[in-house]
Amino acid sequence: MNNDFLKSIKAWRIWLYLSLRETQSAYQHTLIGPWWGIINNVFMLLPVCFLYSHLMPTDKHYYVFAISGVITWNFISGSLSQLSVAFVNSSAYLKEIPIPYCTFILKQLFKNTIGFIHGLIIIIPILFYFKIPIHLSILFLIPGLILLWIILFSYGMLLALMVTRFRDFYFIIPKLMTTLFFITPIVWQPKFLSAHYQYMVEYNPLNVMIDLIRKPLIGEMLTGQQLSLLALIILIGVSSCIVIFSQFKNRLIFWIT
Repeated sequence: MNNDFLKSIKAWRIWLYLSLRETQSAYQHTLIGPWWGIINNVFMLLPVCFLYSHLMPTDKHYYVFAISGVITWNFISGSLSQLSVAFVNSSAYLKEIPIPYCTFILKQLFKNTIGFIHGLIIIIPILFYFKIPIHLSILFLIPGLILLWIILFSYGMLLALMVTRFRDFYFIIPKLMTTLFFITPIVWQPKFLSAHYQYMVEYNPLNVMIDLIRKPLIGEMLTGQQLSLLALIILIGVSSCIVIFSQFKNRLIFWIT
């Protein structure tokens, strides 16, 4: 695993080129290119936030809470779904060219990160419109994104191995992510959940992953419990990724064919 990952890092030009090319081809023959992603977020998220802010007693931070939550959720769920088929979709490359497997995980992850950063731009006018002060906690956005990258890379690799071997998982993952969307505080705030069900928030790994991005934007920090859960998520993901990939790496090419 370590050898394959290091080779992929050294081959950064390959996955950088592939991710940029796929991003450019997605907006080919359009006038404003990736800005369509921002426009789509505006037309989808602002009406939803307006509705929920009148259904529930909320404060001026709600728009930032909900919009950053949905954008981060789209990044997480989209990345996991697309990373799960990274090897299957890249079978033509893998059969013909000796490219490290991690290259295709990094390529997809970087491509999704480009869209994610474009999506976060909508937060800037929201902060100014509601006169929400920018705290020093916003400096933790970069470390938060790096930690999110580590989580998505490790669990994305595991899903890619599962789907390459058993294609049925490709149909299960989107259905599971849809269910998790409704039980994760993305557009609803944890304070409206009764104390009896607060464990659904406190021990929800997806909530911690979203808060890596969301909390710095609203001037908050992760709690000690969240940091402990985050460390556990990373430990399990990275160790499982190293062990399982190392064990089945040589069989991957046969699963693809």
